[in-house]
Amino acid sequence: MVGKTRAQKTFFDIAIKHKVSKDHILMKINRLINWKPFENKLSKLYHPQIGRPSYPPLMMFKILLLQQWYNLSDLEAEEAIKDRLSFIKFLGLSIEDPFPDETTICRFRNKLFKEGLAETLCKLFNKQLEEKGLLIKKGSLIDATLIKANRKPSSKEREAKDKDAAYTVKKGSASSGN
Repeated sequence: MVGKTRAQKTFFDIAIKHKVSKDHILMKINRLINWKPFENKLSKLYHPQIGRPSYPPLMMFKILLLQQWYNLSDLEAEEAIKDRLSFIKFLGLSIEDPFPDETTICRFRNKLFKEGLAETLCKLFNKQLEEKGLLIKKGSLIDATLIKANRKPSSKEREAKDKDAAYTVKKGSASSGN
């Protein structure tokens, strides 16, 4: 089910208006972009009446843009949304709203790719910027995942292993401990 948005402003919404400059880059982008075509394309992702209410799809797409621009992983995006007033305002959230977690962000991205909308939306975004004489370097919507890399073990880790199999130095020459 497509998520609902708030109709009434809260005290926080009024207070934040003065805390984030209208000249902030995210506020400028919010004003420059016509978000209606994005909402129309994203409305196809969820059935209007069936299922649990989702987060607003446009807000979720904006999170993916923030991730791209600020080089954020899903977890980092979750934390930044909770922490940065400019992100909250860009996304159209209030401090009283629930914020999406990293799993929700990941699932939305996967759904966007599965439905074939990611590239379409990025092209639409870039087209609008180009029409206004602006340019953002090309990028892709990806999930940053930490993987364990091969590395040389530290001296403490080497000492913890079988000492009989270690190399030793005897009278200036290296030899196997075997």
